[in-house]
Amino acid sequence: MNQIITNFRLLDNLDPFLSSISHIYEVGSGIISIFVILWFLNFLAGLIRNTYAAGHSLGAFYRTYIHRYLKPLFLSLINNFRKRRTNLEESAKDPVKLSNGL
Repeated sequence: MNQIITNFRLLDNLDPFLSSISHIYEVGSGIISIFVILWFLNFLAGLIRNTYAAGHSLGAFYRTYIHRYLKPLFLSLINNFRKRRTNLEESAKDPVKLSNGL
């Protein structure tokens, strides 16, 4: 029985040590949390920076070498759709054209 009481007194003597260890653990985990948050923000900023750089390079390449060829094609497609739409609107207004078209 005396040995059990002695063991409990040893645990009482360890209490300040365990308290200081828990305090060190709390501070360390807070510092690690701050580092993780800062790392994530840096990672996110790097993604944004790299995405912007890639888009800027791709846009400059497109504008320099491809835009002059695609612009007339795109404008002609838009004009064809506009002509079709006006033809459909005119044929819907005039039922005679619609029956002759069949």
